[in-house]
Formats: sequence, structure tokens, C-alpha cells
Amino acid sequence: MVAFLNIITSFPTIVYSVLLAFVLAYWLLSLIGLLDIDILDLDLDIDGDVEFTGLTGSISGLLISCGLTGVPLTIVVSLLVIFSWIFTYFTDFFLLQLLEPNWIRSLLGLASIIASFLISVPITARLIQPLKPLFQTHDSRLGSIVGTTCIVTSSKVNEHFGRAEIKKDHDAIIIYIRSNEPNTIRKGDNVLIIDCDAEKNIYKVASID
Repeated sequence: MVAFLNIITSFPTIVYSVLLAFVLAYWLLSLIGLLDIDILDLDLDIDGDVEFTGLTGSISGLLISCGLTGVPLTIVVSLLVIFSWIFTYFTDFFLLQLLEPNWIRSLLGLASIIASFLISVPITARLIQPLKPLFQTHDSRLGSIVGTTCIVTSSKVNEHFGRAEIKKDHDAIIIYIRSNEPNTIRKGDNVLIIDCDAEKNIYKVASID
């Protein structure tokens, strides 16, 4: 136990230990309802012709090229941190602890931080594949739903972001929604679907009030 604590609180493992602590705290707060699962969502409702611009566009492009889309970003980040922590910990345990002098350990420790993350990317991309159907934003079972209501599941809804749940044939289906600002739409509200962008599978909504 002492050796374990020494490793997770020393460089390089401590870098991911801190991130892992934030991840665990986030999921704990989510379980008790204080945070939304999509708190980090970059709203990646994009098609193959999109042009990535700005910081958000660059991050979106990177995530798409790595296959890290289709599920909430919080899940992707959590898995990346967990796997990176595991790889860094065992690298430290089996290799770095045996090296001298300290500057060599520090140099290889920095390399292990980067290598662990790079190794975690394809593993995370593969692992989230079975989860993507759970977060599908389009389903042929929907048919024409303009004029019906849905329940907002995202923390906010504006002209660029929004997610809702609609019941169809006893199934709960997630859809992307948009609404003009300003509005008072919040998570849990019932909203009216007033229009549909069939090409992008995005629905425009308005507050029932």
C-alpha cells in the first residue's frame, strides 16, 4: 500500500492521479444530480463537409479523426484519463522506479505521460463503439415528429446546442434540438418541435409557454 501511494503521488503518475480525482468527483456529482453528463459537450453535430475553425473546431476535428465521437465528451475524457493513469502507473511501477539518476526518471516520466495518452486514444475509440447506439441522435422510427413535444436532456438549448428525449413506440430516443435566443428552456422542460432540418437530423423547438 505504501508503494502504491508513493507511485500515485509522485511524478509522472501524479499528473493523471489529479485528473482521475477530478473525473471521479465529476461522476459522483453526476450521480447525485449536481452536474450534467454533457457538461463538456462540444456539440459535434457535423457532417463530412464541415470546415473546422477556431479552438472548438480544431478540437472537434481532432476528436473526429481519432474516432472519439458519438458519445458525450465526458465519457471520452473519463476513459482517456483512466487508461492513461493505468499505463503510467504500471510504467512507473515496473520501470521508472528502477532507474537512476533522477533526471533520467523525470525525462522518461514525461515521455510516459505522452505515450500513455497516445496508447489510450485507440483503446478508448474502440471501447466506445458499442456505446454509440445509446446516444444516437437519429432513428428511422421517429418519422414525422414536428408538432409533438419532447423533454430537454441538455443543460441548455440555444442556436448551436441542445439535446432532448422523445418517446416513440415505448423507446426513448435522443435527438438534437435548437432554439432561438434568448429563451428560458432548461433541462427537464417539455418543448414543442416546430421544424426539422432533415439533412442534419436537427429539430427546432420552442418553449410551450
